[in-house]
Amino acid sequence: VLERLLQRYLLAQNPVDISKPGMMLLNNGCGLLPNLLLLALYQEPPEWSQRFSDISSMGWLMIVLSCLNGVAISYAGLRVQQLVTATTFMVLTNVNK
Repeated sequence: VLERLLQRYLLAQNPVDISKPGMMLLNNGCGLLPNLLLLALYQEPPEWSQRFSDISSMGWLMIVLSCLNGVAISYAGLRVQQLVTATTFMVLTNVNK
């Protein structure tokens, strides 16, 4: 709850001087750090060369479309959070799940 209130404050009440793509990059970059730790913990990278060579062109298309969908969701989330109250955004997030 505190995180959402702080995000709302920094997006709408007292806006920070960062563009939407910059905010998306910052948000996803912070989420990437725990994933890098898990990658190292479970020793995934050595398997990548074999896994990547097994992916078909349709598989690569699905990966690219998934990435584009993630960018769209991230942008829409930031934009909605800027326009509505923190409570409305939390309700919207929970209803959407």
